[in-house]
Amino acid sequence: MKSWIATTVFFCCLSSSFGQHLSEQLSEVPKLEDVQVFPNPTTEIFFLKNGEIVDTYKIIDMNGKVVQQGYHNAQIITVLELESGFYLLELKAGDKTRSIRIQKR
Repeated sequence: MKSWIATTVFFCCLSSSFGQHLSEQLSEVPKLEDVQVFPNPTTEIFFLKNGEIVDTYKIIDMNGKVVQQGYHNAQIITVLELESGFYLLELKAGDKTRSIRIQKR
């Protein structure tokens, strides 16, 4: 009879003994490239979903000027004070960076 113990990426322990098969679908570690920004375009608020925790964000206009920045921990970015137009939303998580084109109406 085989016995085993494993630790998942979320530090949960799984074990099996007496030759039983134990299966559990393990979630992948969230990735920055999986972040979804919605609604896009928006008039006031962007929501971030399905990705790793974002440490900081910057909103950059089409001239390359940073027009808003902050720490992101609530999964919501308010853009009420921005003028209508296209921007780049730059998300940073650890040493990774991702830019997403957004539109404020």
